[in-house]
Amino acid sequence: MRHARTDQTSIDEKDYSLTDRTTQRNLSGAGVGDAKLIGKIMRDAKVPFGEIIASPMFRTMETAQMAFGTPTASPTLRQVDPSPEQRALIAKAPAPGTNRALVTHHFVIERNVPGITPGAIGEGEAVVVRTAADGSIELVGRFLLADWQRLAGPAAAPPQAAPGHGPGPAGPTSPFVENASPATKLAAAYIRVFSSGDESKMQAFLEQHGVPNPERPMAQRLASYRDLFARLGAMEIVGTDSASAAEATIRVKFKSGPGTVTISVTETEPVRFTSIRLALPQG
Repeated sequence: MRHARTDQTSIDEKDYSLTDRTTQRNLSGAGVGDAKLIGKIMRDAKVPFGEIIASPMFRTMETAQMAFGTPTASPTLRQVDPSPEQRALIAKAPAPGTNRALVTHHFVIERNVPGITPGAIGEGEAVVVRTAADGSIELVGRFLLADWQRLAGPAAAPPQAAPGHGPGPAGPTSPFVENASPATKLAAAYIRVFSSGDESKMQAFLEQHGVPNPERPMAQRLASYRDLFARLGAMEIVGTDSASAAEATIRVKFKSGPGTVTISVTETEPVRFTSIRLALPQG
């Protein structure tokens, strides 16, 4: 399973700490609700789990705990590039009469499960696999977010925000983030990172969410950010001017007056920005 839904206004810091959640992207209120709902479905259906293993990030460990039971942390489920150890962990057959739950990240699923292409597994979604006689992995099926809701039945309550999760006080409110288009979410994340004044966070954001542009090397981008932040300072989100699948414009307030942030994004998963344009205060 890919971890449940997260707060898209934050990113993992370049040198994140496994013991400090403030350096990581964490579950949102909706994600906590999703994970708890999956846990109820599993308990009601009496699905037996033997091993429960998760990537050591807070969002994966907490998803595993709420959905399946107490997990064991494995850095192997955080590795971006497949390895023999990662393939062996995924291909290991469960003990008789049980299932194994692995809570990980999209890239681990995409690179190890046949038939799963990049962008096919969203946050809170899962694949069911089995180990063939020759030790290879076979895809049995998928669970999408809509499937969890269908299995829970019409009486299931919509996810509610939980204490300690979701955007912090410096970011947009939960309804703004969770009901927004992917372009708007990415714009909100950019605004939050910009407002931090932290170049290492901006570099991590650009590397993780930007389409590479050989004509604008990272050093040039960071120099531009350094100059803009020195002149403008932090931004405060005022509202959304327009939003579509390909572009979003957010109204913001700088210390010197109002402005806008417009972000253009790819229309294929994973969503990445192709350009960011700031309309600055006049004068």
